[in-house]
Amino acid sequence: MKERKKTEMIVGRIIKKERISEISDLLTGKIEPTDLQSLLLTLYENLVQRMKIRDVINQYRQNRFIQPCDLSQKELLGFDSLIFRVVPEEFESTELSPVSPLGANSLLTKINQKNILSTDINIEVVADVTMSLMLECIKKRSRLLRDNPINSQEINLCASHRCVRLQQFTKDLGFTPHFRVFGACTAGRDIGHEKFESENLIKHISIYLDILEAANKNGYFPEEISVSFSDIRIAEKIIKDFGIIRGEVGRNTQVKEFDLFNRFQIHLPGSISSIDEIPTGKIHRYQLYKSAEFLLEIEQKAIKALKAKYPKVNFQFDIKRVAGIGYYETLCFKIMAKNKSGQEFPLADGGLTDWTKKLLGSKKERLFTSGFGSELFCRNFKA
Repeated sequence: MKERKKTEMIVGRIIKKERISEISDLLTGKIEPTDLQSLLLTLYENLVQRMKIRDVINQYRQNRFIQPCDLSQKELLGFDSLIFRVVPEEFESTELSPVSPLGANSLLTKINQKNILSTDINIEVVADVTMSLMLECIKKRSRLLRDNPINSQEINLCASHRCVRLQQFTKDLGFTPHFRVFGACTAGRDIGHEKFESENLIKHISIYLDILEAANKNGYFPEEISVSFSDIRIAEKIIKDFGIIRGEVGRNTQVKEFDLFNRFQIHLPGSISSIDEIPTGKIHRYQLYKSAEFLLEIEQKAIKALKAKYPKVNFQFDIKRVAGIGYYETLCFKIMAKNKSGQEFPLADGGLTDWTKKLLGSKKERLFTSGFGSELFCRNFKA
């Protein structure tokens, strides 16, 4: 009763002080988060009081976010068990909270906040498992850096988690409003010569290729597995140099028909097996020296080793990749596979981000994140 009276007093003060009857005050963000929380809690309390029991069952039947997964929990947990048998012991498994700090995705990755399920107590439902893992890595790295500002010890975390995203995708992509995903995160420090980048590229990709190999022996059938490597700075540079509207590119990254490079007559090769296949003239024309040199270094230090370790997998470079702009900083990868029906699905994605650089305030900090669509895989690759 005391708490209710306190909330009513806060709401009364806000209405008087901020003239909340004018909706523009809310839309322009002229209200403090704690005050907004009190308003929203009161709003939903009053809203629920007007509801009837049948409204609850109607929501359950109609709301796409409330519907349960169409796979059995037993299968998903069984696949999780398979994953954790494969993941190296150096990765500490973590049971994450279902919520994360408000704005984490939008502020660090430029994901539209409208695609994130925000709550009335100023937090948000987890939309990206690697974001939550990164925040835990930050906590652990901070402790190391307090004792030694140049500590280069790596923190390796992983988790299987159910995420929620609000945007709608076409059915052929196989994405659902909420989904189970396995994520891995490695935080460390730049140790020169692309060592952190190349070693963690091998480490993370090996996890997912080993998962697919184990799955193949346990009733799942991934075929024609391919891994593509990109430097997202190429797309970023093209967008900047040609004055392309960034928002339009972001909205179309999952649209198969959208080809940024062809649309603006940017003549670069798409899929190539080696960086040497990019014509020198194209590197000069589009000023891609840094990216070409960086990817060549990664090819020599990491990709050759992966090719030797997984001879049946098709490894290639995707020079025209745009998915991941504003998310990855430089190097990124994608793993694709076909199921028994010949349908191809993106199964794993990962790369370098600048999140720990920003949050720890050091250009020397490095972060490699990756994720595997475990539910997507179980749904489409079962025998």
